[in-house]
Amino acid sequence: MVVVAALFLILLFNLPSGLVLYWTMNNVFSFLRLFVTNPEVFNKNRKPSSETVFSITFYKKRLTPLLPKLKSSLIVITVIAILFQLNWAFQHNFDDVFMRIAWAVGGGVLLTTLIAILNIVFIIPFPIKGKNIKEIFLELWPVFRAPFYVITFLLVLFQVNWAFNHHFNDIGIRIAIAIAAGGVLTLVFAFAALAYQKRIPIQISNFKLKISSLGKGYLVTFYTLSVMLSFAQLNWAMQNTFNDIVVRISLVFAGSWFVILLMANLIEVIKRVPELTIDAFKSQYKLAKPKFYTIFTVSTIVALATQFYWASQHTFNDIFIRIPVAFAAGLIIAVIIVSFIAIYNIFQLNFFKLRIKPSVFFTLIFLSAYFYFAAKYHFTGIDNALAVTSVILLIPLQIIGMVFFFRLKKDVHQVLYHGVLFALVSIHIIQLIHVWSILSSSSIAFSVFSIQFSIAESSLLSLSAAGLLLVLIIVPFYWKYRVNGISPLVKNHWVLYILSLFYLCGFIFIWNPVGVYSTSPESFSYTVFELLKNNLSPFVLVFFIGLFVYFLIPKRYKGFMLSVMLTIGVVGFINSSILPIDTGTLQMHRFSDTDSLTAPYMVYLVEALGMVTVYYLMLYFLKKGYVKQITVAFLILIAIPVFQSSRILIRNRLVQETGIMPILDSRNLISFSKEKENVVILMLDMFQGWYLRDILNETPEFKKSFEGFVWYPNTVSVSNFTISSMPALLGGFDYTPEKLDADSVNNLYQKMSLVSEMLRDKVKANGFLFSSNTIPWSSIDKNTFDTYIPSWHDDWNYLKDTLNISSGIEIGYDILWKNAAFFCSPFFIKPKIYDKGKWMNDEQTKDVDLALVSEYNFLRALPFISTTEAEDSNFILLCSKAPHFPWDIVDDEGNFIRDVGPFVNYRWTFSQVEKWMRWMKENGVYDNTKIIIVSDHGIRHTSKLTFDEIPFKSSGSSSIPLDAQMAFTPLLMVKDHNSSGLLREDNRLMGNADVHAIAFDENDPTKVKNTESRTLDAFFMSWKIKTTNKQYPVDAWYKIKDNVYDLDNWSQVE
Repeated sequence: MVVVAALFLILLFNLPSGLVLYWTMNNVFSFLRLFVTNPEVFNKNRKPSSETVFSITFYKKRLTPLLPKLKSSLIVITVIAILFQLNWAFQHNFDDVFMRIAWAVGGGVLLTTLIAILNIVFIIPFPIKGKNIKEIFLELWPVFRAPFYVITFLLVLFQVNWAFNHHFNDIGIRIAIAIAAGGVLTLVFAFAALAYQKRIPIQISNFKLKISSLGKGYLVTFYTLSVMLSFAQLNWAMQNTFNDIVVRISLVFAGSWFVILLMANLIEVIKRVPELTIDAFKSQYKLAKPKFYTIFTVSTIVALATQFYWASQHTFNDIFIRIPVAFAAGLIIAVIIVSFIAIYNIFQLNFFKLRIKPSVFFTLIFLSAYFYFAAKYHFTGIDNALAVTSVILLIPLQIIGMVFFFRLKKDVHQVLYHGVLFALVSIHIIQLIHVWSILSSSSIAFSVFSIQFSIAESSLLSLSAAGLLLVLIIVPFYWKYRVNGISPLVKNHWVLYILSLFYLCGFIFIWNPVGVYSTSPESFSYTVFELLKNNLSPFVLVFFIGLFVYFLIPKRYKGFMLSVMLTIGVVGFINSSILPIDTGTLQMHRFSDTDSLTAPYMVYLVEALGMVTVYYLMLYFLKKGYVKQITVAFLILIAIPVFQSSRILIRNRLVQETGIMPILDSRNLISFSKEKENVVILMLDMFQGWYLRDILNETPEFKKSFEGFVWYPNTVSVSNFTISSMPALLGGFDYTPEKLDADSVNNLYQKMSLVSEMLRDKVKANGFLFSSNTIPWSSIDKNTFDTYIPSWHDDWNYLKDTLNISSGIEIGYDILWKNAAFFCSPFFIKPKIYDKGKWMNDEQTKDVDLALVSEYNFLRALPFISTTEAEDSNFILLCSKAPHFPWDIVDDEGNFIRDVGPFVNYRWTFSQVEKWMRWMKENGVYDNTKIIIVSDHGIRHTSKLTFDEIPFKSSGSSSIPLDAQMAFTPLLMVKDHNSSGLLREDNRLMGNADVHAIAFDENDPTKVKNTESRTLDAFFMSWKIKTTNKQYPVDAWYKIKDNVYDLDNWSQVE
C-alpha cells in the first residue's frame, strides 16, 4: 500500500488533470482495501468458513509451511543485496558502507515479507501437475485477476501520463507493451506463489544440488578450492584493482559449487554403470594381456637401442645402470599402454551406447557458436572470457559428435567415411597444435612432405573456430541419421512464416527507417518518399529470398526453420521495442555513446539463454497448436507500425502538396552585395573555442587572414546540445531554455521552428535578403527564404573535378536500415553491424558515400558557390556539422579520412573557412560584411578523449564535470563592418546568445568599452533530450560569473 500510495502522489503531481486522477485513485484504494480485508468477496466459489476469518491462528497456519523457504529466501536476498553494496563500495567509497549494509538487510527483510504476504493473500488450493496451459490459466485467473487489473491499470496510467508530457505518436504500442508487461509481472507473481506453495515442485531428477548431501569429502574439497581461488583473486586485486573483487570472489564460490556438483554427480552416474567397475577393468586387462608381452618387448628394445646409441656418442661408464633402467621403462610403458587399452575397451562399449537428444545437441552448437561470435566481434576486441566459454561448450560437443560419427561406420559409404574421418583427425591435430601454441605462448613452424607450415601465436578463438568446423562437418550426418522432425510442421505454417518474415523485413527496411526519418526530416537530404522508394527494393529482395529458401528446403526441415524465424522475430521485437540499448544519438555515422556496446559477460550469458528459451517457447506453442494466437500476435506487431508509417507518409504527402518542400533557387549560390552591407553568421557545430589558440600558434598566418576579427575565448554556451542552444543563439537571451519552458503547448522542435521564423521575419523587416542552408531542428518553410542553400546541388557538380570529389552512393538510406538491423539484432552481433561507424562498408577514400561527406565538401566549396551579384543587403546564415563528432575530414585530394580527432578536424575546418575569407577579400565583399563565426557548444562527451592541457582552473577540487566545462566553452569570433588589424583577443565574458544582438547591432556587448561584471546562465541537458518533449530535461543549471575558465566562478542553481 505504501508503494501504491507513493505512485499515486507522483502521478498526482505530474498528471495534468489532478482531480480526475484523485477520483480514479480513490476508487482504486477503496478496491484494494476491500480486496485485502475481504478477499472472499472476489472468490465466487469460496464457501464461508471459520478459517477465512483473519486472525493470528489463520496467519500462523498459512505461514508455518512456508517458513523454511522464506528463511532461505531471506538469506539469499540479503546476501546478494550486501554483496551489491560491498561491490559499490569497492568501486566508489566506504564512507556510508554500514548504512548501506543496514539498508540491504532491511531490504531483504522487506522483500521476504512481501513474498510472505503474497503467499498469504493468494492461496492456490489445487495442484497443477498434469494440466495443460488452458486448464492452469482458467484455475489461476480468478486468483490473480485483481492484481493483473491493478498492475496493468497503473502501467497504462504511466504511459498516458508520459504521453501528456511528451507526445501521443506511439501511444498505441506503449499501451500494448504496458498491458503485456502487466501480464508478465502477474505471471511472475503467480509463478512465485506456485513455487512457494509447492504446486510446481522444482527439482532435477537424480541430480543433487546440496554439497553437504554428497559427503564430507566433497564439502572439504569445495571449501579448499574456494579458499585457494579466492586468495588468487585477492592477489590479482592487490596487483591491479579491487573494483570488482566482490564479483570475482562471488564467481569463485559459485564456480566452485558448480564444478564440485558436476564432478560429484558425474562420479555417481559412473558408479551406477555396471560395466565401469574394477572387475570389468580386470577382465579387460586379462583380454589385453597377450598384447602386453609384445608391447613390453618392442618398448624395451627401443629403450635399449637409445641407451646404447647415447653411450656410443658420449660414454659407456654407466651403461650397466642404464640397461636396467631401459628394462624398467619398457615395463612401465607396457603397463600404461595395456591399461589404456583396457580402459578404452570399457568406455568404447559404453560411449557407443551414448544417446543425447537432438535438442540438447543443437542447443550446445548454438551456444558455442554464439559465444564464439560474441568473442570475435566484441566491441573492444577479442574477449577471452567469451572465447573460453565457447571452447568449454565445444569439448563435450566434439566428443558427442565423434562418438556418433564412429557409430555410422557401417551406414556410410567407406570412401566418404574415411575421407571425413581424415578431415576430423586433421582438425584434432590442428587443435592440439593450437593448444601447444597457447600454452607455450609462441608460434609453431613445421614441415610435412617438404611443405612448410607455420602457425602464429594462437588464441582461444582459433581453437574454438577449429572445434566449430569439426562439429559443422558432423552435423549433416547427425541430422540425417538421428533427427526425425526436430520441430513440428503445423497447419498453416506458410502463413506463420510469411508473417514473421514480413515483420522482420518491414521493420528493418520500412517502418523503423520511416519512423527515424520522421523525428527530424530536416536532418536528411532526401524526402521520405525517396527513402521509401530506395528501401523498397532490398525489402522485396530479402523477403522473396526468404520465401524461396523456405520453399526449397525439404519438408522435414520446414518446422525447424519456422521455429527459428519466429524466434528471430520475437527476439527482434524485444531488442528493438522492449529492451533497446542506449547508444546516445547517431551523429553523422557514429553513435555519440558507445559504452553500452562493451557489455559485461553476464549480459551475453543472459541473452544467449534468453534466445534459447524463446526458441523452445515457440516450439512449445507450435506443438500445443497455438497457431492462431501466434498469428494474431504477429498481425498486431505488423499493424501498429504500418498504421504509424502510413500517418507519417500521409503527413509528408500533405507537406509536399502544400508546397512546404523547398523550391531551390535556380543557381543555389551564396550571393553578397558589393554596394550594401552584408551579415554572415557561420555556425560551426561543436567547435571547441579554446582550441583556436593552439591552431593560431601552429599557423600564425591565420591572424593576417582573419584581419579585423576579434576572438572572444571567454565565451559561455547556453547549453550543451544544439536544440537547446540554437534558439538563444539565433534569438538572444529571450529564448534560453528556462524561458522557452514557459511555453507548455509546443514541443522543442516546434519552439526551434518558431525562433527560426522570428529571425527570418526580423531579417526581412530590416531590409535584408535572407539566405540560409538547413537550420538544425527547425521545420521552417524554406520557400520563404530568398535563397535556400542545400548541402550539395547538381548545379555544383562541375566542382567535382576541382575538389577531387568522386561519384558516390547515397549513404543515408543504407544507414537507416542498417540502424534498424542494429537495434533488432542480438547483442553479440551488434558491434559487427555498427563496425565502429563503418556500418559494414569497406574503408573508402575518394569513393565515399555522398551524404557522408557532403558536410565537409560544402565547406570546401564555399569559395566556389559564392558570388557578388546581390543587389540588396544579404543576411547569410550557414550551419555546418563538419566540426562535429566523429571528427573526420576530406583532404585536398578528395580523400575521406576518418577519426582524426577534434584538434585536427578543427584545424582543417578553420583552414576551409580561411579560404572563404580570402575569397571575400579578393572579390571586394570582406570589408562591407559583418562576419560572426560561432559554435553552438563545445565537446559534449569527453570520456574517451585525452587532453594534454585544459585551461580550466580551481582553487580546490571541483565538482563540475569535465563534460560541462568543455561543452560550455564554444567558439566566438566577430568582424564588424570595415574593421581592420590582425586578429586579436578580447577576454570579456561573452555568450553565444549575444550573437543576435551583435548581428542586429542591438546593445551589442562587443561595443561596450567599460565592461562591467557579468553573469551568464548555462544549462546542462540530459542526453535523453527529445525533440518531441515540451520541456528541456535540465540536469544542471549553472551561473558563470566573469571568467568561464575559473571554476570557482561557477555556481549551481538548485
